[in-house]
Formats: sequence, structure tokens, C-alpha cells
Amino acid sequence: MIRKYYTKLLHAGVSCSREVMLRSWMVGTFIAFSPFVGFHSIMALLSSWFMNLNIIIVFAVAYGINNPWTMLPIYAFEYGVGYGIVHKWLAIPIEATNPAWMVQVNEYIRHYVPIKGLSLWAFLIGGHVVSLVAVLICYIVIKRAIKVRVG
Repeated sequence: MIRKYYTKLLHAGVSCSREVMLRSWMVGTFIAFSPFVGFHSIMALLSSWFMNLNIIIVFAVAYGINNPWTMLPIYAFEYGVGYGIVHKWLAIPIEATNPAWMVQVNEYIRHYVPIKGLSLWAFLIGGHVVSLVAVLICYIVIKRAIKVRVG
């Protein structure tokens, strides 16, 4: 079912050039893994318009990857990657990286969930690192798929 969806999507962009199709898939992938929760539709619309992308492919890829069933695992993985980079690898304490309003959010969350605290910067950095890695993988896979299917 998922393979059928993406095969159909690959053929939906036949009317546009291979470069536009490839860029549309890559931007859709970046938006899907983007840590800016709630702004994905705006990002898809604006990037499609400014970069002359196939808006159908951008939206389908972004919401095919990041949807209500995959959202929590994606964001948890991104937070874990960012936490590893910021707090383990760079050894920066959580309190030093958070803005003042995040301290209040952490205090509120501590009443309901037994965690030390959340790090906004860990989430943002992890989200962007995972997005860039996903885009590189997407580039390799889709470029090959476009050659096989279209050319």
C-alpha cells in the first residue's frame, strides 16, 4: 500500500522536469522532518511558490512521512539526536541552553511527567540534523528512482 502510494506519486510529477521533481521530493522530505511543528503547511506552500516546485509532490511527501502516526516517533528521535549532540557531545547543561519561557514549560511538565527537563535547542538542532540526513538519503533514492521510472 505504501509502495503503491509512492509509485503513484512518482508518476504524478511526470509533467514536470526531473530536476523539479527531485527538488520537490527533497524539500518535502526536509519539511517532514522539520522541527517547526505547526508550520509545515506554510513551509510547503511558500517553498513551492518561491522555488517553483511541484506543490502536489511537496505536500504528499511531507505528509506521507510526517502524519499523526509517525509524528511522535520522529520528534522523539530528533530530540534524542539533538540531546546527544548538545548535552552529551558538547556537554552543555540543559539550563544553560533554554530560554526563560522554556524553564516555565519544564516546571509545568515536571508535575505530570517524571523527566529532568526538556531542551529546546536539543530539539531544534536534532531536528535539523535528522532533516539534512533524510534529505541526503532521499536524494540518492529518488534520483535513482526517477532515472528508472521516467528515463
